[in-house]
Amino acid sequence: MKMKKPILIFIFVILFFNLVLAGRSLNIDFSTNDLQLVMLLEKDRIEFDLVNGTHTIIADEIKENGDVDLDIFPYYETQDQVAYATVGPEKLINIDLNKDHKSDLRVSFYGKSENKTVLLFENLENKNQEIITGEVVREVNGNKFIPYVIIIFLLIISLIIFFFIKKRKFLMKKRKK
Repeated sequence: MKMKKPILIFIFVILFFNLVLAGRSLNIDFSTNDLQLVMLLEKDRIEFDLVNGTHTIIADEIKENGDVDLDIFPYYETQDQVAYATVGPEKLINIDLNKDHKSDLRVSFYGKSENKTVLLFENLENKNQEIITGEVVREVNGNKFIPYVIIIFLLIISLIIFFFIKKRKFLMKKRKK
């Protein structure tokens, strides 16, 4: 009888520990509204029906800077397909659930507090949108200034090279005289 009590306590601790680590399961219903705000904790699971199937997204990790790593299962019935993406203050993703190269769902960052984050899920199924060229997830980077910085940098380098060559030609002409 003395041996049963520690075994029962051990089993209780293991069961309780697993429950603590598990995330919540949340359902999104796009039938009433195409925009859904969802507050997530780490390991929470979002399930929704869209494009003739049930789909699942898991908030794998919530980082300090607001980024959320997502595991995306396009069709819940076939769990062998998974895509990974990150949503954050400067990143949103468009998801093609049925691989027709059109965005079906947009997930974007809405806000963060402590260990919770709020994501905005937008149903794009019946809207006109751009074609996706990748597999399932297309990440859109929020920083639009990088191409301009690169162009300005290249122009400055080109001007420096141009003036250097021009000065060199001028000096060579001066030497010939």
